[in-house]
This record gives sequence, C-alpha cells and structure tokens, in this order.
Amino acid sequence: MNEQIPHLGYWDLPGHIFENTPLGEKILFGLKTSCGDLILSLKKMEDHFHVQAKILCKTSPLINMESNSQYNDLSEVYFYEGDITIWPQGTTRLGENLVIGRDMIFKLQ
Repeated sequence: MNEQIPHLGYWDLPGHIFENTPLGEKILFGLKTSCGDLILSLKKMEDHFHVQAKILCKTSPLINMESNSQYNDLSEVYFYEGDITIWPQGTTRLGENLVIGRDMIFKLQ
C-alpha cells in the first residue's frame, strides 16, 4: 500500500473541522508552524473559533514518511502572545493583523 500517513498535526485548520464542529464545542488541535508546533484549545463560536489556550509542543510523524499536506508559514501564530481567533476563508472585514492559511484566517487581536 502506497498510502501516506499524515503527521500528527496540520499546517492549517481544515475547513471541514469548522463546518462539522457544533456551536460551543471545545476541541484540541495540533498546528504545525515553521518555528515549532502548537496544541490549540479551540471553542467554536457562531462564525469563528476562539483560541482559549496555546501550548508549545513537538509533533512527530505517525510513521517515517513525508506528509503531503500543504505548507503554510504560520510562525506569527507561534510567537503571538495575545488573543487569537480563527475564521473560515472568505470571511471579510476582519481588519488588520491577519495570518492567512489555506483554509482559515488567523486574526491576531
């Protein structure tokens, strides 16, 4: 079987997670950045996720294979100390201090 196993973490928050998470639900999400990895504690709001906590960590491949995930440089999210919200792509009027991922927009408050 030539199927590749992804890393335990993603370079972006996939849109289907936003679409399928019930309002008010809390989830943990492993996010990879060019500077290191994060575990994000997220709460689903009506039109975005709110990052309730951010923990620096190190994720590992499930097996020794390269992931075919798209790479996004989210290093600003890694170093940011303030409030972060995560919005689906296509959301408008978010203002400044945005980090654009493939599926989501990270707003640094």
